[in-house]
Amino acid sequence: MKTLYSIIILFLATATCTAQNVKSDLEKENLKGNVLSVTTTQQDTGTTKIINKEIATYNKDGNLISKIRYDSLFKGDTSSYRIDYEYRSHKLVRSVLNYSNRKLEITSTYTYHTLGNEVEERNYAFDTDSLLGSLISKYDEAGNLTKRITYDGHNHEAGQTYYKYSQGNLIREDRRSVDSTAYSITMAYDAMDNKMSETTNDAAGSKRSIIYHYFNYDKLFNWLSMDQSDKKDWITVRKIIYYE
Repeated sequence: MKTLYSIIILFLATATCTAQNVKSDLEKENLKGNVLSVTTTQQDTGTTKIINKEIATYNKDGNLISKIRYDSLFKGDTSSYRIDYEYRSHKLVRSVLNYSNRKLEITSTYTYHTLGNEVEERNYAFDTDSLLGSLISKYDEAGNLTKRITYDGHNHEAGQTYYKYSQGNLIREDRRSVDSTAYSITMAYDAMDNKMSETTNDAAGSKRSIIYHYFNYDKLFNWLSMDQSDKKDWITVRKIIYYE
């Protein structure tokens, strides 16, 4: 369950909570223009087989309305997960994650603390309403996430992550868990603020790097095709639709 909850955190934490000065989801994804939706498909370069597909839909504030992922393990149009986001006064107040293969549904609520510019997220099992865990996220005056503390379902601290920025881009994450596991991730960007590389270093000295290569752009200079060094047989393709 601990591993599953860690995965859930990654899905749910991708949405911007729209606290004071917090960047929109489009800004965080470096998407320019009035984007309505982005369909991202990963394909096998040899067979053109679709490995997975994700459809993200945005409101006119630039924040996520829904995110649906389709995996090659699922037949037809059955999604592997779907997240729906609910806003009130331009603030994210609730999200629902439906995990098709596990028949699991997670409801998350968001509370805003103006003092300290913090957002509290609490995640519940839909069927039992039991608390699975929570997050406290803190932002700087530029709207960048600077610190996130994760708690388990018993409100015990599970870990902390610190974030560092340069010229508006996230360049470093330092993650520490209560079991003393620690690692850092550093990123570099190109002239159009697309991530060029990502390097992970753990406390044992292990190092893993990923290089990203972008090609094909639309008229607003949002990338449409990308490959990466850790998935040499894959290509990532995006279809971007804009509000009229």
